[in-house]
Amino acid sequence: DPTEHRILWKHANAYEKKEDWDKMASTLSRATQVAPDFANYWYKRGHALVMLAEGGNRDSFEQAKDPLKKCMEKDPNLAECYYLMGECLQWTDDEQGAVDFYTKALQHDPSKGFFYPPLADLYLLFKLDKEAEQVINEGTKLVQPDEKNLPKIYNMYILLANAALMRGDKAAQLAAVEKAEKFAGESHPEFSFDLGSTYATMDPPQKERAVRLLNTFTKRVCRGAGAKKFQEQC
Repeated sequence: DPTEHRILWKHANAYEKKEDWDKMASTLSRATQVAPDFANYWYKRGHALVMLAEGGNRDSFEQAKDPLKKCMEKDPNLAECYYLMGECLQWTDDEQGAVDFYTKALQHDPSKGFFYPPLADLYLLFKLDKEAEQVINEGTKLVQPDEKNLPKIYNMYILLANAALMRGDKAAQLAAVEKAEKFAGESHPEFSFDLGSTYATMDPPQKERAVRLLNTFTKRVCRGAGAKKFQEQC
């Protein structure tokens, strides 16, 4: 019934709050039964289950795999389904499988800023700093620096700094952290700590810049409401 599945789709999209992800998943379960050839329904159900898993119900990562597989069968070009499958595999202890699906997501749509950091992060986990750097360089070249992508580009440059740190390249580490600065914004108050710490560990240390930035971090974060979140840095 085409009318029924359109109504179900409309109802599912009305569930926007995190406490409603279970309702969205349930509604889309019915929608996939009514219209099993609609890849978007499988994608949205998989997405809702991943959101439930991120909210604390870790079993939902396993449950999301089947609708995401169906999504890829129905529309092999829907990049988000590969990305979400990568996330599911990463959180169910299949890191290599996660690398494969994150890579496929990027191959299908290299314009998505949020596709890059998880893949680069996994490469760093495997001590593959060159591969991580290649992913990030591609991302910073292809992703548009618009408002929605600024946090993702910031994360890319911080990961690039971590890759440089891994191979002991202090100059490249500093260059990456400095590039991250213009993308930090208000959402990353820890940036002054990251850059200050980098200046402090240079050879020779850039003490004046380090002290200024670390003092800024202490005043802005450690004496405010964010102190608990950044307890280790404080």
